[in-house]
Amino acid sequence: MNKAVWLLLVIGCLMYAGSRFIQHDSNYKLSTTLSSGPAPSLVQKIMAGPFTGIAADYNILGAFFLYDQIKTQLPDSKKIQGWKQLAAHLDRTSEIDPWFMDTYRLASGLLAYSDYDTSRNAVSILEKGTKARTWDWELPFLAGFISYDKLADNKLAFDYMKIATERPGVPPLAIGLASRILNREKGMDASIFFLQYLLKTMPEAYHDQIQRRIRKLKQTEPHFNGETAL
Repeated sequence: MNKAVWLLLVIGCLMYAGSRFIQHDSNYKLSTTLSSGPAPSLVQKIMAGPFTGIAADYNILGAFFLYDQIKTQLPDSKKIQGWKQLAAHLDRTSEIDPWFMDTYRLASGLLAYSDYDTSRNAVSILEKGTKARTWDWELPFLAGFISYDKLADNKLAFDYMKIATERPGVPPLAIGLASRILNREKGMDASIFFLQYLLKTMPEAYHDQIQRRIRKLKQTEPHFNGETAL
């Protein structure tokens, strides 16, 4: 079966799925998404054929939908389920298309700083990206920072930071910051500095989790002035 036929089939499936999705009200869609989650990655790969990027995009759309519902509609009693399903969508995307950078932006910006124990999910997803994108220093660097800042696992943080600093193109900023993050005496300043840097890489609509973490750190480090030197 040639690529043109595959593309038509995939587009047809997505249009059908989209039409079914629109037919139901948002509460039904949310209930279905929370209970069933994303389809297994193998099934999605078979459906997508050579067009895995389309399946990855579809999972990202599911993650956007879940995040919006978590913020606007889900009661507190169901938010942990919403965050777990959001993590599952991003995890599926990393399996279907491990080179897709948007997956890792969302994992590091949303999952790492939710209040619902999804930081390990973020590191696990970044681990997949680190293995697939062998030229990319940023993903192991992000995994190392989250391991340090949220998991309090200095050994794991060091392992990821070491990978990051050995990759081509890593800027002096990252090398200096990696050194400071692993320095216990200066770790707080470095953490705040890095989170502010991370905000610049994320769409404004998804800043809430990171900004909350910055405020929490500043409460414990009241003299921070945002001028961390590297």
